[in-house]
Amino acid sequence: MEDTRPSAATLKKTVRSLMRPVITVEEDCGLLRAYSLMLQQNLHDIPVVSKDGRLVGIASRVDIGVTILKAWEEVE
Repeated sequence: MEDTRPSAATLKKTVRSLMRPVITVEEDCGLLRAYSLMLQQNLHDIPVVSKDGRLVGIASRVDIGVTILKAWEEVE
């Protein structure tokens, strides 16, 4: 049977070694634009920042998608 446990080297890795640049949207960003960006960048959540760059929240792809679908249904 093959040993599938992580190696000691893997367990010593830091979060920093897995990081990538932060992608954010400003709080007045449109839902479709934010959703499109999240799809392009393969993000499940995206930090939302104020005009001066302070974190004000986090938006999820699911929440944005549900909101867009509900609005679409209301139009039909």
